[in-house]
Amino acid sequence: MKNTYTKTSLYSLIVILAITTSQNAVGQCVISTSVSYQPTPNVCSGNTLTISATTNVSGVSYSWTGPNNYTNTSQNAVIPNVNSVHTGTYKVVVSKAGCSSDSDSVAIIVHTTPTPPLIPQTPICSGDTLKIDLLQFAKNASAIGWAPNGSSDTITFSPLTFPNALKHTHSGEYKVVVSNATCTSDTLRVIIPQHDIVYQPDTPVAGVNKTPLCSGDTLILSGSSGTAVGGYYWTGPNQQNYIAKDVTINGYSVVGKQQFILRTDSNGCFSVPDTLDIDVYPINNPKVSISASPSFIVSQNVMVTLTALPVDSGYNTQYQWRKNGVDMAGETSKTLSVVTSQDIHPGDLISVWIQSSPTCAAIDTALSNEVSVTITAGINDINKTSAVLLYPNPAKDRLVVKSEKEISSVQVTNITGTVIDIDNRQVDKNTIHINTSTLPQGVYLLKTDLGIQRFIKTAN
Repeated sequence: MKNTYTKTSLYSLIVILAITTSQNAVGQCVISTSVSYQPTPNVCSGNTLTISATTNVSGVSYSWTGPNNYTNTSQNAVIPNVNSVHTGTYKVVVSKAGCSSDSDSVAIIVHTTPTPPLIPQTPICSGDTLKIDLLQFAKNASAIGWAPNGSSDTITFSPLTFPNALKHTHSGEYKVVVSNATCTSDTLRVIIPQHDIVYQPDTPVAGVNKTPLCSGDTLILSGSSGTAVGGYYWTGPNQQNYIAKDVTINGYSVVGKQQFILRTDSNGCFSVPDTLDIDVYPINNPKVSISASPSFIVSQNVMVTLTALPVDSGYNTQYQWRKNGVDMAGETSKTLSVVTSQDIHPGDLISVWIQSSPTCAAIDTALSNEVSVTITAGINDINKTSAVLLYPNPAKDRLVVKSEKEISSVQVTNITGTVIDIDNRQVDKNTIHINTSTLPQGVYLLKTDLGIQRFIKTAN
């Protein structure tokens, strides 16, 4: 392995041994030592650590001690494949003829060499960006990688990307060198064999038995591809999913413009999708009703938005609003906004006509029931018209409307403002009998030219 420091794997411990003998003493000796080593004793894990002791005296013996119970009697202390347990202080003592030097030492620090694994994506599809994951092993680490074509990319961890559009020419050996603050790894290699790069299938062709369809028809989807594929994958409205080359759906009833998407795959690589748009028309005669916001009962000078609510009308529905049976010029949208006491007044009847398009139905038009917006002077208008008397209330089969004043008009609506067609008989100018036997149970409004009254219809 390669280090970021150039001479950290070899340390020299220089021991100077001097032996002197006096005339009056035998065997008396003096040994002096000195140590010399590099000032930055760092080594990377996986390297071989060599520490040498030298002397100008021959015939000496050496005694080394160190971390992890290390001992050695050679001149050179050699430790292969060092790791963190070899961090510590190494001491040596030199001896000859019964004389020993003082011990001297060197402190060694072993740093971890980065060796993260390379994990290539699988499968690798031609046209994709190749990603090779480097598992993070330390903070502040970086890497540089080389593709077989010589391109390089410097990154700070995961993933290493080679954004060239992959073809079979991009198979081969990808190399990465990883560094941290102290050590640099050997060149890490990953081989991408040619057969691991899969060609993307051709874009398939999506077909349908017929378009447009009528709701309830049998829908047949068909797929084809110019290349061999492993499977066909259809996605339809509402997340419908089908895994088949051809798909048959009996009684298909989702009305409107429908979109189906077809993809194929080859060994996990998916094609560009083909999109199929089909039209499904309704078969029922259209119907339409009207809603009001904020309500069918409001005070004067309030904007009311009426909304047409079509059913079975196709997706290109045309609208025409009418007031008192006459088309309102320019009012051809789904909604109609009116201001009470300005655009509409008490007694005005609003309806909407629609034309369904496209459709498979025999009839393509519909007209809503007429509705009216009740305009009150205030919230307490209802049930405070003392000039009109209703009885019995609640009513079962018949409701009597009586007033001290002449009653010239009468109209019944439900609570949403829809006008109810009823039978009524004017007994005299001050009395009207209304047949309520055909009305469903509920709350109704009785509108006369004298005011508005609320009544309840009970079960027959």
